[in-house]
Amino acid sequence: MEHIKALLIKFIATLILLYIVLGLGYHASFGDIFLTALVLGVIAYIIGDLLILPNSSNTVATVSDFVIALIIVWLMIGTMTGINAPFVASLISAILVGIFEYMFHKYLANHGVNPVHNH
Repeated sequence: MEHIKALLIKFIATLILLYIVLGLGYHASFGDIFLTALVLGVIAYIIGDLLILPNSSNTVATVSDFVIALIIVWLMIGTMTGINAPFVASLISAILVGIFEYMFHKYLANHGVNPVHNH
């Protein structure tokens, strides 16, 4: 149940951040943003939060989540929308997602979902 709650928190936060950047800033459709947030949330949770975070540090996991966000948003938004500068939009999105992820990892540790090492 904790994983479902964590995934839901991650999805909602990612959806809001992507909507602010891609929806308000680049006029991407809500459907494209929703699908991107869903795919990003699931992949980043599995790779960044369940595989990388328990075996490394918050910093390593956050950088990994940043890279995952950059790639997924760039690929999805670049192919689904008419955004002229998908890399720039993706970079801004990934920076914001990375900031959220750093705090999210602390939430996971504090709620016993995943340990965060202090390397």
